Amino acid sequence: MNKNLRNNLIFISILLLLVILKLSNNKSNRTSSELIYEGDKNSITKIIISQKENSIELLNDESGWNISGNDTLIVKQERIDKFFDNVLGCKKQTLLSTDKDQWPVLSVDDSSGTHVSIFNKNDDKLAHYIFGRSKIDFQRNNIRIGKNPNVYLTNKNVINDIFPRDTFWGEKPKNIISESDSLKLSN
Repeated sequence: MNKNLRNNLIFISILLLLVILKLSNNKSNRTSSELIYEGDKNSITKIIISQKENSIELLNDESGWNISGNDTLIVKQERIDKFFDNVLGCKKQTLLSTDKDQWPVLSVDDSSGTHVSIFNKNDDKLAHYIFGRSKIDFQRNNIRIGKNPNVYLTNKNVINDIFPRDTFWGEKPKNIISESDSLKLSN
């Protein structure tokens, strides 16, 4: 009986050790997920978005967000809200590559990626991102952060929220007709 009990204890110990090893191995294979920007969003006063030859600069002053160099359009607040919620709120997940030679394939090199830079009121660069379209999952994007060579898959597609065009971010002001003007028009 003693020998049988000892063999059973050894078997259970080995089985328990295998279960622990399997669980720890599964933890290392999980995809991590962390926000791409963890700073204070209220400190952002300038956003520069560029793709190839197109670029736009959005500035925040006391009166709100404006498009630099364009005084005929007012910034659509829902675009700014989407930028802060979706773009800066997206998460980097799966590591796709650590090799700079893969950047063109993953659409995050300097010529094919969409660049997003954010600055504070002192014009200090807070972050720089290069987004690219994912060829393996159209509901997500590839992202490279700053000078780091690593390319990650994001948790959602944000490329449609960062077009570098004035008409995407702004709209013509709506004409507001005062009550006295409307009375003149109706008479």
